[in-house]
Amino acid sequence: GPLGGGLQGPIGVAVNGVPLASAVGRGGEDAARAAEPPLDSCGGGVDASGLYRYQKDPSCLYAQAPAAHSPLVGFMADGVPIFGPKGVSGLPPSDLDECGGHADTDYRGYAFYHYHASEEFPYFPQCLRGCVLPPSASSLNLDLLLLLPPAPCEPARDQYSYGEVDALLAAALA
Repeated sequence: GPLGGGLQGPIGVAVNGVPLASAVGRGGEDAARAAEPPLDSCGGGVDASGLYRYQKDPSCLYAQAPAAHSPLVGFMADGVPIFGPKGVSGLPPSDLDECGGHADTDYRGYAFYHYHASEEFPYFPQCLRGCVLPPSASSLNLDLLLLLPPAPCEPARDQYSYGEVDALLAAALA
């Protein structure tokens, strides 16, 4: 089953290395909307420790083509890629699971499991489908793995090839 149920704090990393942070406040409120100072035009701001992070879809990182799937935004703590809010039709996908993810079935889509950011609160997935590795086994240089509860990692029924993501990441970093 999914790991989570209301993730808070750092939950992933954008393609430019900036942490993705949950916008869910301690009381379940939209902390991004109440941020002081307000978030910048890229959906980011500085937290209490002085760390810049995105609490909303960092749409300034990519150009959204009309009627097209949103580009790669980054990776969640479980290593699963997260894309902007649009599906293959250029509209938000209608078949997302409770974690905000799916595998596109359209031939133009991405046939592997991936998450989508949302233009609406809570903006980023609030549970994770993939395995979260212990900090010593992870290449993410974030404290986010320490914030997630330990959970046994069992392979999912459906397995996907993520080879296509390598090219997407290379293009995003170019």
